Amino acid sequence: PDTGAYHREFLVKGEKNLEVFACFIRRTTDEIVANPQVRRRVEEAIRSVRQEAQDAFPNCLWVFCPAVELTSCYYMDQTTAIYALYDHQDLMEELMTLHWRSTEIWLEVGERTGVDIYGYAINGYEWLSPDLYERYMIPQARRINEIAAGQGRLSWVHTCGRMKRIAAGDAYQRIGVDLLESLSAPPSGDVDDLAETRRAIGADITTRGAINCELLYSDDLAAVRERTADVLEATRGFRHMVGDTNGSYPAYSWASIKAVIDVVREQG
Repeated sequence: PDTGAYHREFLVKGEKNLEVFACFIRRTTDEIVANPQVRRRVEEAIRSVRQEAQDAFPNCLWVFCPAVELTSCYYMDQTTAIYALYDHQDLMEELMTLHWRSTEIWLEVGERTGVDIYGYAINGYEWLSPDLYERYMIPQARRINEIAAGQGRLSWVHTCGRMKRIAAGDAYQRIGVDLLESLSAPPSGDVDDLAETRRAIGADITTRGAINCELLYSDDLAAVRERTADVLEATRGFRHMVGDTNGSYPAYSWASIKAVIDVVREQG
């Protein structure tokens, strides 16, 4: 509750809530599109962060892939989301079209404020079928990345969980992403052969992650060191940023972080 990373309940608990949900998306989209104060507040926040950092670091603005956002745990549990996509396709398509307008506005705001990177998430295969992935995730992600590239910005995609088969199907090359995370190993992911999956992703894409969050939260520093060494070896020859596989809520211990840093420094 203190971090804002947890949700006590879903807004959409079943089909009976879909019309209320639709009203919410329509109203918020109208506000974003029609009210310039909304955009100004976002622009001011971005500029404030840049000023505080004195432009010492790249700036990343998190935008939203419509199908992911509308079916995410912010709004509904995954079972409800599957039935909404299949049984109420006209409604979901309408809401995605509306959501695209919001996403385009955030991309316009990013261009005006000099953002360097656009980040967003697309789901893994925990609950989505390949059909839904092809229908929604790949085209929508590609559209965001094309806009980013047209602005001269970088794109950063987060996929935690089951991404092995997605990578094997050339999905990430087809969406044209610059930076991809998270390469989670079992049990929280399915990348059981990191070297194989890294080769499947291709040399044009920079990767990040591969050290599971649950490992960094453990007290087993020897295991953290071993995994870090394995990641360095498995990604050798490719551009890879050693890191975790999801947001760190709460923060990891300094001992775990230092164990990773020490191995990277030892191996060069």
